[in-house]
Parts: sequence; C-alpha cells; structure tokens
Amino acid sequence: MNKKYWMIILGVIILASLLTYKKEIRYDKYAYIKIENKTFDFGTININDTVNHIFYIKNISKTPFLINKLLPSCNCTTTTNITKRIIKENETSGIEIQFIASDKQVGKVRSAILIEGNTVNGIVKLELIGTVKNE
Repeated sequence: MNKKYWMIILGVIILASLLTYKKEIRYDKYAYIKIENKTFDFGTININDTVNHIFYIKNISKTPFLINKLLPSCNCTTTTNITKRIIKENETSGIEIQFIASDKQVGKVRSAILIEGNTVNGIVKLELIGTVKNE
C-alpha cells in the first residue's frame, strides 16, 4: 500500500512538471525598435464603448524584429490585427488593439499589451489608459 501511494505521488509530480514546462526562447541577435507612443490615452468613455488604436513599431536595427507573442493584461483588451510579425530593417508594423469597457472598470483604467520578441529586454509594454464612466 505504501509503495502504491508513493508511485501515485511521483506520477502526479512528473505530470505536473510536464504540464507546466515552458521552453525558454533565446535569440542569437537582438533587434532595436522604436515606438513613438507606448501609451495611448483614450479619454473618457462609457461602459460597453469600444476603443480601437494602432501602435506602430519600427525596426531601427539590421536584425529582424520577431514578434513571438502578444499578451493582453485582461479580457477587455485584444489584438485585432498585426500587419507583420517579422519586421525587417527600417520597416514598420502596426498592431491594432481593441479595448471594450465593462461595468467592472468604472473609473481610471490602465490596460496593457505585452509584446514578447527579440529585443534586449525580451518584453515591450504598450498601454491604453483612460476613464470609464457609468452612463
């Protein structure tokens, strides 16, 4: 009985480690990018209003900038379109962000999209800020 118990625990530990394993991405070369405004202030909107904004990213290095992932900070923010996931030297790509205000976000709001790619820091943060009011 004791042996079965330990085998089950060992199996659960191995299964948990396999499910939570994340492959770390390392790049040989890093790209340098320029984003004019990393924060967009959408002003004051009402609950259920939708805000759309495009952030433009320019690659200012010889190394192509590779967008690996786009990670929103909440369900209210999504990326609706990316013109290019690989941005070559002196090229620009647009990332269209959509924010839909809910009743849980009344007041000052700060929502972010994290771009994971081959920059020196690995992550670039874009933000939408503003105020959501009750109609």
